[in-house]
Amino acid sequence: MAKELQAYLSTGSTLYAILLNSVGQVWSGAAFVAVNGANWGDYDIALTESVAGLYTADMPAVDAGVYSYVVYEQAGASPANTDEWTGNGYLEWDGTAVLPMSTIDTNIDTVDTVADGIQTTLDTPANFMADVSALALEATLSAIKGAGWSDETLKALKDAIDAISVSGASAKEVWEYTTRNLTQSATSIISAVSSSSITQTRGNSWDFDVSELALDSNKQQLAIKYKVADLDAESILFVDSMTGLLVLNGVASTTPTKATLVLVGTTLTLTLDPSISALLPPGDWKFYIQSISATGTVSEPYTGTFTITADGVRATE
Repeated sequence: MAKELQAYLSTGSTLYAILLNSVGQVWSGAAFVAVNGANWGDYDIALTESVAGLYTADMPAVDAGVYSYVVYEQAGASPANTDEWTGNGYLEWDGTAVLPMSTIDTNIDTVDTVADGIQTTLDTPANFMADVSALALEATLSAIKGAGWSDETLKALKDAIDAISVSGASAKEVWEYTTRNLTQSATSIISAVSSSSITQTRGNSWDFDVSELALDSNKQQLAIKYKVADLDAESILFVDSMTGLLVLNGVASTTPTKATLVLVGTTLTLTLDPSISALLPPGDWKFYIQSISATGTVSEPYTGTFTITADGVRATE
């Protein structure tokens, strides 16, 4: 373990990093714990300047896994959750070292080999032919007709089907109805059809709509959480339409203007600055949308899965 955590800033700066696991818990020096702003001083991993603004620190002794880290410039005598963010990173850890690309290439080669084997199986139709030799075959037209058949013909059956009425329209009119095209955006279609799935990429500028919602116009709120039992103050992301960004990774936000939540008619639009989305942990989390009326009536009719996909290029400026 040597100098796996890296950052770049002007020489003479005082930098430290906090380490996050795949579920957004922070390394306290002994274990991964839920983020608590009051314990910020327990989370810092000091970075040392090597030369010319290059700062590094050793990866702590943690289990193998996928980790992200956020780098802050210390403003005072000790780390504080008001320190300015300067960068972040991502690494795959095997327990003693960063997982090398050669290992990843080997794993990909293994997947390719397995995929080739599956394709070979699919290319052989005989692998999927059912043995029906033991089944009784209906070899005569009488058996196919069944009991009670009299003078029916295929023409008579077609005329009977065409005469079936569906809300006043015949079957023939239903089948010949003019094709209609969906005009909603991809995100709107996901929300309107399944009402349960939203996907965004970490580090991107977020600006997406969720349509066909029945919400009170007074105030709306959207929270992304690890689980339903989490408090609002423990949210991965908590935004409301009056204030903006309230909570980020379990810490009260000091930059509320970095997010907006706007309801126009039945469409709710969330925008998020890329410097904020870059700090979010990738994974499949839960989202909740609610509204609060002017008289205090709370309604939370919408919930589902919010998938944050990892980004490859980490720069946000």
